[in-house]
Amino acid sequence: MPLHLGWWNFQQFNPPQVEPTYPDVIEYLGAKLIGWDAGISLTGAIDHARLDGIPLFRRAVDVLRTCEELRRDNAFDETVKARFLYSWLARIRFGSRAAQCPELLHA
Repeated sequence: MPLHLGWWNFQQFNPPQVEPTYPDVIEYLGAKLIGWDAGISLTGAIDHARLDGIPLFRRAVDVLRTCEELRRDNAFDETVKARFLYSWLARIRFGSRAAQCPELLHA
């Protein structure tokens, strides 16, 4: 069975207490999809009206579409896929120091 990274939905500030789906989260997810060679499922109503009315959703869909196309086309070899996985881990573990010390991205 193929790897699946779960069910995802896009959120916006409506009501204001709801944290939106930030672009960096979608970029992170896209990198993980490529790195793990995995898919996701989108929940909720993502239709043309919502995509046209909420630019944040349009950007998210465009990023995920690009990542899915790259993943399906095997556009990256295993070394690059590993970098997608571990460079994000390094940024999480080492924060801003990772940007200053590229060797941390391969830790």
